[in-house]
Amino acid sequence: MSCMLFIFSLVNFPTHQGQTSPPNPLDKASNPESPHSGFSGYGKLESSKQTDTRRITHISAEQKRRFNIKLGFDTLHNLVTTLSSQPSIKISKATTLQKTAEYITKMQQERAQLHEEAQKLKEEIQLLNTAIK
Repeated sequence: MSCMLFIFSLVNFPTHQGQTSPPNPLDKASNPESPHSGFSGYGKLESSKQTDTRRITHISAEQKRRFNIKLGFDTLHNLVTTLSSQPSIKISKATTLQKTAEYITKMQQERAQLHEEAQKLKEEIQLLNTAIK
């Protein structure tokens, strides 16, 4: 509809003596003194523009959201060794999340073991230092 109004405003109507061409709806929109006077379709034009703007904004936000999700899954795929060892195989998002959870659990267990080993080594160092003194 806004396209039709725009085209309507660009068309030059032949004028007969004493008659003027129809008012340009865009002139009314750009006049700050009377933004709505004399043109009943202005609200529809404005509403249509707002709807188009909202739609474009929504589409853009959705594309950004999907891109960020894809980027996150790609990052997980590269970080998790069981997934990155098979780069040619297409893995579902559910499998990616499951394998990631398993990988995190395994890494936490390894970290706990390394922490215990570090504690034992610190105790052994203290014993050796006391034996030296």
